[in-house]
Amino acid sequence: MSISIIQLLKEVGFEKVYHVRGLLITNPQERPLGHILSDIRSLLGITIARVEELPNQDESGFTYKNILNLKIDPYPFIKSDEFSHYQSTEIVDYIKKEIQKINGVKSIRFSSDIKIQDN
Repeated sequence: MSISIIQLLKEVGFEKVYHVRGLLITNPQERPLGHILSDIRSLLGITIARVEELPNQDESGFTYKNILNLKIDPYPFIKSDEFSHYQSTEIVDYIKKEIQKINGVKSIRFSSDIKIQDN
């Protein structure tokens, strides 16, 4: 089986990953943060999802704020020909919409800074 030069050239762009950071607000009484993170990690393209706890949380326990750091592999999106590396914002917007669908997530806001780095 031989690989064509065109196939190899298409693979070159797949060595990049996106790093995004945002504010994740959840309802811990509806669903534990660990379960929400598990669902986030299962989303297409997510390779790493971790949180940094913020001080001075809501005493009522109805909202919990964390900084969410994600590492996104754009390969599944680019391979589908729906997205390209030039559409990193659209890929992050898609992931944001998917996170908002997760039970227990009240809000997610990403910074506009998407870092594209070699894997």
